[in-house]
Amino acid sequence: MRRVLIALLLLVSTTPIFRAGQQDEEQSAPKPDFFSGVVLAVSSDSITVNRKGLARESETKTFMVDAGTHIEGKLRVKSKVTIRFAATDSGDRAVRIIVR
Repeated sequence: MRRVLIALLLLVSTTPIFRAGQQDEEQSAPKPDFFSGVVLAVSSDSITVNRKGLARESETKTFMVDAGTHIEGKLRVKSKVTIRFAATDSGDRAVRIIVR
């Protein structure tokens, strides 16, 4: 009887159905997002970017910039940029800014 219980416990613990919840927890880490557009304003701690699409409305976002933000190119108003950002509790933080 004991061997049957042990065999059942091993079978249940290795079944993918019961481990699916564990995979969801591992995949719930926030992934960085991207935002491309034209720079409207630049300051020492933030950047504001506007993007327009053919089939969508204009969208403006402001990102926090800190010492960990990697900037490629010369950042100035009216330049086109692509920003990789991570959402935080205090707002969107720019991880990398690429000036095109």
